[in-house]
Amino acid sequence: MHRARSAATAPPSQPATTAQGAAVLAGAEVALALDTYQVAAGFEFSPAQRQALERLLGGGHGVDAVIGVAGAGKTTLMAAARTAWESRGLVVASASSAAVTAAHLQAESSVASLTIAGGGR
Repeated sequence: MHRARSAATAPPSQPATTAQGAAVLAGAEVALALDTYQVAAGFEFSPAQRQALERLLGGGHGVDAVIGVAGAGKTTLMAAARTAWESRGLVVASASSAAVTAAHLQAESSVASLTIAGGGR
C-alpha cells in the first residue's frame, strides 16, 4: 500500500482545470489524493480501480463514464474522485440513467447526482 503524504508538502503543480474548463489533476496530485483516501478509508484500491481513478482525475475529459457491474466499486471510485476534485476547489456532479442509481450514488459518495432523463428535475 502506498503511504499518504501531507497535502501541505505537495503544492499544486498545475491548474485544476484545462483551458476548456475540464477538471484535471497532475500525476503527483492524483497519487497523493488516492493514497490519502486509501489511508482514511482503511483499504487499498485494486490496480484496475487505481487506473480508472488516474484516468478520471488526470485525463482532463469534460465528461467521463464509470461503468461496471453491481459491487465493482463504482460508488467508491466516485467518492475518492470527489474528494480529490473538491480538494482543488472543483464542484463535482454526476448523472445516471436510473433514479435509484442516482440516489444511491448521492447517498453513498456525497456526489450531487441526477438522472439523465430528468435533467435534475
